[in-house]
Amino acid sequence: MDTNWVLTAVSLRDAALRAQVVTGTVLFLASLMLRQRRSVSQWARYLPTYEHLAWIILAVTLATTGILAFVNPSSQTHWAIAMLITFGADLACLWILIATTGGSFNSPFRPVLFLLPSIAIFLQEPASRVLTYLAGSLAIFTYTFKVPLPSMDARDRSRYRVANSLVSIACLVLAVYIGLAAPWKP
Repeated sequence: MDTNWVLTAVSLRDAALRAQVVTGTVLFLASLMLRQRRSVSQWARYLPTYEHLAWIILAVTLATTGILAFVNPSSQTHWAIAMLITFGADLACLWILIATTGGSFNSPFRPVLFLLPSIAIFLQEPASRVLTYLAGSLAIFTYTFKVPLPSMDARDRSRYRVANSLVSIACLVLAVYIGLAAPWKP
């Protein structure tokens, strides 16, 4: 077994865990800002109400973080499966969040959708996986684009702006952080 691969695998697992925890925390905090409102559209009436979003995020974050924490990073097959499950769960969670909070045009969770393929690149996922995550992100963005946003009072608009700002800034910082923390070998 190549010792360099093991060291790189452990570093990648550390970076993946950090990315998952930070992303989950940002989503959780943003969902708490919005939780007093009901689902924003008739189109998404079968989706959870805002009160349930934080619990969905927490469950997905704990499950995927647990998978990443307990998989053997030196086993390339197990690591690849763990990453596929993690990114798949993240995309599914984002679909629910974006569809519930106003679609890709209005949702404060939209920036995370565009961050996932970048994180996959930083975590040295194969190009085919990065393109798969990109296709999933684009499908969610396109499918949820026409979800209507109801009229809001000033307090709700303020919450949306704060949540949107928090998520956007956190995505930018996370992308830079993971890029700098990833175990690149120039």
